[in-house]
Parts: sequence; structure tokens; C-alpha cells
Amino acid sequence: MKFAYVPFFASTLAMPIAADGASTRLRGNARVDASDQEAHPKRTPPKDQDCIIQVAALLEIEPGTIDDVKIDCQGSDGMFQPVKGSPSQMAKIKKMFADGELNPGKSRMDLSKNVGFGRNKEIVLGAGFDPKASIRKGPPEGKGVNNGSRSHPIFDRGLQTNPTDYGNGGVEGDKPILVVKVTDASNRARPESATVISDDIFGTNGDPVNLKSQLEGCSMGKLNIIPGDNGSELVDQSVYAAPGTIEVTLDIDLTDSSYSNNDVMNAVTAKVENKLDLTLPGPYDQVIYVLEQCYYSCGWAAYAYYNSWISVYISDYYKHVGVLVHELGHNFNLAHSGGLNGAAYSDHTGMMGNPLFYDDIGKMCYNAAKNWQIGWYDDRKQTVSPLSGGGDWSQAVTMVGIADYLNNPDGRPVVIKLETG
Repeated sequence: MKFAYVPFFASTLAMPIAADGASTRLRGNARVDASDQEAHPKRTPPKDQDCIIQVAALLEIEPGTIDDVKIDCQGSDGMFQPVKGSPSQMAKIKKMFADGELNPGKSRMDLSKNVGFGRNKEIVLGAGFDPKASIRKGPPEGKGVNNGSRSHPIFDRGLQTNPTDYGNGGVEGDKPILVVKVTDASNRARPESATVISDDIFGTNGDPVNLKSQLEGCSMGKLNIIPGDNGSELVDQSVYAAPGTIEVTLDIDLTDSSYSNNDVMNAVTAKVENKLDLTLPGPYDQVIYVLEQCYYSCGWAAYAYYNSWISVYISDYYKHVGVLVHELGHNFNLAHSGGLNGAAYSDHTGMMGNPLFYDDIGKMCYNAAKNWQIGWYDDRKQTVSPLSGGGDWSQAVTMVGIADYLNNPDGRPVVIKLETG
């Protein structure tokens, strides 16, 4: 195929902003909601001087109905706590993320001043909190995770040591993944057995289209999904209820409105760490939590943290290949994809737009922008610069489609990027 113009799809990150609380009350160095003035009996405020910023993307069931970007901070105990601030503060943090000034899983937020803690252990930013001054980007590329004179206990947990910023473990080679089937205190859990869940995600019992088959196909065999810990000596193999899948039972009820989504996720993490006798992610590159349902603060099918190891699914969305590939895309540091209208999810040419909500119907990969970013096709990429040739510039380029990446003896590009200024 020869042509003089190659379309390059742009990716966008939607950043809706929540409204301010109507009344506030001062606690410590920050103003907090009046409803938070009494300490929650189930929780204690973190004692860390700083925390690691974590950014999650929520996959909306109906686009535009919820804020699909969630800002958390991870303390030295490994738990993720929500960050709450004024609309302008949260917008600044999200802009820092979108502009590359905030590195999820590495950037640290100073908790020593202008910060308070709500009754649900959320981190509440005071009126004097300046995100630009209080958030440090994190280690530079290729420098590991210990940057400067200060260290943080979370880095001892083995998080984000990969300098490529494609998520825990990278996007090539063996990728061990753990799946966790969750039962709550009232015995609410997905009706599928651990064996069926394992098959839906890994194809361990003949499922034809699954996370493993699709990511291995999209990467042209460069990424090898392994159910479980890949024979690590850290894990007693008897804990698995099915290949790559364990089961845990929580001490909390999913229908109890006093527990937030973060509380549920943190409770699962604690149960898994106790069962495996290790600190997550441990020997796993990614960990998938499968919940029966969401009962409060819902509207999402799943969510995942950028440049991280964790993703969470409700209902039967864990078996939808498009949802799995989409969520692990976030773990790989890929943002949502928008079309020419600039709205998130509106690009339907790849999995980071609105994914296919069906089981076994998801034979699609990422779009052109994501294919350029992720690195699977780096040996078949080309940059074209129309502005460098003047007003009468033209250039014919012969390329092949991604599907013919392995059937390309002439080494033609499969992804082309237009540098347009």
C-alpha cells in the first residue's frame, strides 16, 4: 500500500472534576468535611510523611456518568487511600499526570503539611496544599527507584522497579498473573468456580478467546502470559484452587455502605498477602481481583492502576476479553483512547477506547497511537515529518498491517507516526 498521508489516532484522558463539599472543618493542617469530624472506628490515619501517588482509570459502563480518573496515595503499609481536594487541586494533579509531570507508582506526595485525614482514612488536601510544590515526579528513567536522599518503605515492596514504565514486569517475556476470586462476609461471590474463572482468563480448559490468547497474539508472541507464579519458590502450590487462581473470603460485607471501594480492594490485598505469606505483587507481574458486584459508588465495570500490578472487576466483566485487555493496558501505562471528537472511549479502532463487552468476542488490539507507545513493533516503526519538506512536501511510504508483522520479509513499517509540530 502506498500513500502520502497516514492517519495517527490521538489518545485522550478524560478528567471530570467533582464539586467542592459545602461545609468544612479544620483538622490538623487541612480543612475536612464536617461529616468527617469523628474518627472512623475501623480505621487509623496513616503516619507516613509521604506516600506514593497511584492513578486508576475506571471503565465506565455508560460513558460520561462518573469521574473515570481516581487519584489514590499508597502508604508504607501498601494500602491505597483516596485523595480528596478542591476541584482546582484535583484538576492540577490530573493535569500533572496528563502532562507527564506525575509518574504513577513513583511520584511521592508530601503529607507533612497542609494535609488532613478524613474519618474513612482518605487523604484530604488543605486550602494551602499546592500540588506542584508537594508532589515529586519520582526517579528519572534508568535510575531505579531510589532517587535523592529520601527513601520510602513502599519501594521495598518490589513495586515499579522496571524503568520502561510499562507496568510491573514490562510488556515482553514471561508475565505471571494471579487471579483472586473474592467472597465477602455474607458469602457473596461470583457463581463461577475457580476452574471456570481460570479458563475464562487464561484458557486453561479450552476457552478459545481469552486474555492470554489475545495479549500473546497482539504482541506477536513477545508477551507470554503465565497463570500463577511461574514456579516461584515463594508460593505453596497447594493454595491454588485452579491454575493461576486462588480464593479468599473477606471479613466485610460488600453491601455495607461504610466501606468504600478502596476499603474493599485493600481488604482483598490483605487477605491475599496473608494467604500467600508474601507482600504483593510478590512473584506476580499482575494481580486480578474478581468481585461479585459493586453496591456503592458504582457505574464502573472494572478499574486498573496505571504503571502498576492491580486491576479490579465486578460481575461477569472479568470474562470479557476486551475489558481484560483494556484494563491491563492501563497497567501497561496506556491511557484511554478518544476519537476526533476528543471524548474518552470514542475511538473504536482499539481496545483502549470503549472495549467489547462480550465473552469470546474481543479479537482486537490497541490503536495506532498505543501500538507506537507499547513497544511491540519498535523494529517496524517509522516517523514521517511533513513539515520538514516545505509546502510542496510529499512522500510515498509502503507499509503493511499489524496482522502481517510476522509476514514481512522486507521489514516494512507496520506503524507510522506523523510529526506535525
